[in-house]
Amino acid sequence: MKKLASLALALILALCATGVAEHEFWVSDEPVTFTVWVQSSAEDVSQFPVIKAISEATNIYPEFIEISPAQATEQVNLMWSSKEYPDVVTGGLLTKSDVDTYSQYGAIIPLNDLIEEYNVNMKKYMTEEEFDLITSSDGNIYFYPTIQNDFIGMGLYINVEWLDALGLEKPNTPEEFKDVLIAFRDRDPNGNGIADEIPFSCEKLWSTATDTFSALMSAFGRCSGFVMENGEAIYANVMDEHKQGALWLRELYTEGLMDQEVFTQDLQEFRAKAQSDPLIFGCTIDFVASAPNRCLTNAVWDAGTYEWLLPLQAEDGVRHFIPANEYSVGYQLAITRACQHPEYVAQWVDYMYNPQISLQIDQGPVGISYDILEDGRWAVKTEAPAGYDSVYAWQEANRLQQLPRLMTRRALELGNAVLYTSPSTTTYDLQMRDKYYRENGVVCQEGLVNTPALPEETEILNRYLADIQKYYNETMANWICGNGDIEAEWDTYVQHMYDMGLQQVLDVYQAQYDRANG
Repeated sequence: MKKLASLALALILALCATGVAEHEFWVSDEPVTFTVWVQSSAEDVSQFPVIKAISEATNIYPEFIEISPAQATEQVNLMWSSKEYPDVVTGGLLTKSDVDTYSQYGAIIPLNDLIEEYNVNMKKYMTEEEFDLITSSDGNIYFYPTIQNDFIGMGLYINVEWLDALGLEKPNTPEEFKDVLIAFRDRDPNGNGIADEIPFSCEKLWSTATDTFSALMSAFGRCSGFVMENGEAIYANVMDEHKQGALWLRELYTEGLMDQEVFTQDLQEFRAKAQSDPLIFGCTIDFVASAPNRCLTNAVWDAGTYEWLLPLQAEDGVRHFIPANEYSVGYQLAITRACQHPEYVAQWVDYMYNPQISLQIDQGPVGISYDILEDGRWAVKTEAPAGYDSVYAWQEANRLQQLPRLMTRRALELGNAVLYTSPSTTTYDLQMRDKYYRENGVVCQEGLVNTPALPEETEILNRYLADIQKYYNETMANWICGNGDIEAEWDTYVQHMYDMGLQQVLDVYQAQYDRANG
């Protein structure tokens, strides 16, 4: 026996419906459950406000098994090898390689029939092109995605109060940027009479600091990593432009212009320094998709202390930037063959594809991350919740993003427009940054395509890619910290990359690009 519930009834925290078209959603008369592995340091993610509200709305109460980030790789590898699967594996513990590999062996089940029968929102709000992106070469879909279609990437933020105090302009080139950092180091911009300023620091926005440095490497004519250039797959990290960037970053580090703990600090240590009084950070890197409250207090952000800095100009005068592709696929949830009732998982997931549920999974609930205005628009809250120094700090402790959802822009397009407040108290929408970047001549590098891998391609990527990335991160960190001789060792570094299988990886990415483009 089942009962009928409307999606409008479950707008998080019992707020009124806000205009999204409803559909009927079937839930069980009795509470149902299944096991879900999530990567989290929290004791009980089921008590996170948004997760709890979704369960109350659907009568589906997953049993979450929290895997700590420090143990995640070991635990996941053991899980797959032992064949003792949870019912569900979520993003953070699930990779493209996992899906491509274990779907071949039947450990991850196909979702096609479940999507057809239960995933009404998913079919309604995802495009045909997006479904093509998540369909494997055998015609099956093996995971529920988060489709990223925001203009997102990593960008620079600079302390404009320090610039004003020292009579400086925003830098445009690597040379000007270094001159500003020297002034931040030497001229006491925070005015406390102590040489405590850290001209530049950043958090590991991806897996390592060297990945985050891609926001600076673009100043030498190419973006970092695996990218497409004129229809050809390349690895920019072995190009001469990357060597020039490494030499420059080494200068910044060895001359005391970069945080000496940039490779070792964790998020908590970074944020503690970033929120000191008086401020000691001059410049940092954050995602160019949301207010940079990963490291800054709301008071600092609201005061307009930090502003976006356009990508630095290369010698040819071009500003390079690598956003996510127009469609970037997040592998957010797979159902294993251990699951006895995958239909309940499918219904639970479909609820998350409601645009306004997606917004709250992504950024936090109404009342914490958003207010609903009288005209029905959603406004981003900047006031720190009680007991926290910022909205982001609350999100860090109470949010689980490793779930399928529509990403921010798609949710806004399908739901209600969100009003953001910028540091200068003017308003803008999420497309403002697109316009701002493009009007200032920023060239967006084309990323890799999201074509599903063939079995033989998965085998090649599994064999080589992790070792290539590890070697790059270790070598680059060593060089930037002043060890070794970049000029003398560069050719050996490049050759070792190819010896480790770089060309085979590039051949896979090229084949995927060619398939995607006919």
